[in-house]
Amino acid sequence: MVNEKDYVLEQFWKNFGKFPLEPLVIYGVGQNTKYIIEACPRHNIAGLMDEAATGAVLYGKRVLTLDEVKALGVKKILILARSGNLKIIYRRVAGFCALNGISVYDINGSLIKFEEHADKQFAQYANVCREALYKEIEAAGAVSFDVFDTLLMRRCLYPADVFLLLGEDFARLRLETERRLNAEGKYPAIYDVYERMGQGYSPERELTIEKEMLIPRRAMLEALQYAQALRKEVWLTSDMYWPKEIMAELLAGLGINLALDRILVSCDCQAAKNSGLFALLREKAGPVRILHIGDSYEADILSALRCGVDSAFQIYSALTMLEDSYGGELLNYSKTLADRMFIGEFIAKTLNDPFLFSKTQGKFAVNSDEEMARDFIAPLIYRFFAWLVTQARELELEEILLGARDGYLIARIYQLLQDQYDLPLMRYFYISRTLALIAGLIDDDSLIQAARLPWAGSAQAMLRQRFHLKEEDIGPRGEESVEEYILGHKEAIYREAKNVRAGYLRYIAGLGLKRDSRVGFVDYISSGTCQAGLQNLVNFELLGLYFAAIEREPRSKPLEIKALLGGGNIFSQTWHLLDNYFVLENMLPSFEGTLAGISAEGIWEFWEDSRTAEQKQRLETIQRSVLAYIEGSGLSLPLAAKADIHVADLIFHFLSAKYSLINTDYFQKEELVDEFYNRKFDLREE
Repeated sequence: MVNEKDYVLEQFWKNFGKFPLEPLVIYGVGQNTKYIIEACPRHNIAGLMDEAATGAVLYGKRVLTLDEVKALGVKKILILARSGNLKIIYRRVAGFCALNGISVYDINGSLIKFEEHADKQFAQYANVCREALYKEIEAAGAVSFDVFDTLLMRRCLYPADVFLLLGEDFARLRLETERRLNAEGKYPAIYDVYERMGQGYSPERELTIEKEMLIPRRAMLEALQYAQALRKEVWLTSDMYWPKEIMAELLAGLGINLALDRILVSCDCQAAKNSGLFALLREKAGPVRILHIGDSYEADILSALRCGVDSAFQIYSALTMLEDSYGGELLNYSKTLADRMFIGEFIAKTLNDPFLFSKTQGKFAVNSDEEMARDFIAPLIYRFFAWLVTQARELELEEILLGARDGYLIARIYQLLQDQYDLPLMRYFYISRTLALIAGLIDDDSLIQAARLPWAGSAQAMLRQRFHLKEEDIGPRGEESVEEYILGHKEAIYREAKNVRAGYLRYIAGLGLKRDSRVGFVDYISSGTCQAGLQNLVNFELLGLYFAAIEREPRSKPLEIKALLGGGNIFSQTWHLLDNYFVLENMLPSFEGTLAGISAEGIWEFWEDSRTAEQKQRLETIQRSVLAYIEGSGLSLPLAAKADIHVADLIFHFLSAKYSLINTDYFQKEELVDEFYNRKFDLREE
């Protein structure tokens, strides 16, 4: 990971160093702003901006209002914040800056606009709608449905993935055998394929996997039922190696029941759609108007019309819809079976409806909290859990502590899967940044470092909330700096720290953790505050396992941290999760309030929970949806661990207006309350 200070200075010189005399305002008053001011004295930094510090003078620069920025003739504002906060801050200044010709940049030199995607055309989907199809059904005497990718679809991306789930060597033999039979001019049934493969092979395992992977396309199942309700003759016409008896078995398992003589399959009839199968349908259906519905233009539309079918209606497979959608970039990460399984699970839900794009113009639709969690959130959480298990084995960890409150959903996943897999011991562990920080206050350096962490409010409020001082222990503040003011209260702070340490030592002793063992500590997106404080208390080795690690001030005692989302820092915008991590943070925690304190006797205290009963019910709905995704997924845990994290990260990114029509008020009603920084964060996105 690039040192954050060096990265910021390097990017500042690269992107803003060419015009040092042009006035520039920096939005942000943290240490990185200080580094730039100290390292670039010749630059015309006209002032700073920060909501909580307006009017103050920091690092020799005044913290300005927007009107003052305008009066100074400033035309550039640099938002010096991690990518996840850029949108939040940008919304505060965007309207004013647009009216006054002020450009807003990030540290990478990018002009912040958050523009929508370039326009795409979806004319081909305009008439792929329920009304148009039902009108065609009403006009027909017989209705024929293609089966795979029309009436049914698989939860894997490609048909051959079914074979790969049984092993790479098997898949190669299975595909090559079928290819050779086709080359011989046959339309092989599954039994022909396995007979040619030789002794020791049976189609039963493949049939089992096929059943696990298949789901109905619900809108098409309803169309079939509509045709039946109108007493139309319903046929199934398919190029397939499953004979009609097995096809009927597969269909019946999904609630579709048809007589065997209404199922026309190429391997039974020894004819494909383009070479006689539709002619056979024409012959069997008799002198009625026939409508065929399918996803392939060549096989289902052209072949049907050429062979005497009266009309044909094309829908699109979920894969084709993904290729056409605003999320088509997901297919850039489809090289491995694990990646394709994640993608297949995603589109099996989000693009199950072939009529979707006639309403959304190429975007996904999020119609409930359940869909939001199941389709867009769960893949990332499942991938993180799989990574934890892999790390525990590679690092030879004795157990993993799931830090409160963000470890709560991970603990529920552990409980769900512990009987199914050989998992390392995981334990929900009570801790908070406030308590870890207090417990780790062992000298003035650690106290100064704690005082420098961001805080939205007065220094007196920091003493009350972050350091747990009582009102009678807090003195008035004069002209001294925040750090000097906090140090002036160190006696009371260290007294509180001693009590917290005593309570934690009692708690940890009761867990029976072994001396000198290697223990993992799970956090969400963190600079290591909890881990650092906890490390000062324990007699075992602590290794951080985070979604992502962010760098703050250099620590006197470096922490060992591994992050799922590695390879950058908070400014580099490598990962989409970091652009909007508050959303996921609001879905992980327990139903208790944030941990506020622990007595020397080991009794826990909690902050008053700001969440309403409705918000907690929505949280339970979301967490249950994540668990349901994992429980019902076709992805085994070992396979999930092999997937490219970019897949799950990109799926999470699709939960935005650029990619999806969001028809749930979750983002309007929810906010993240952070007691440690004394701030509230809006989850809404422009």
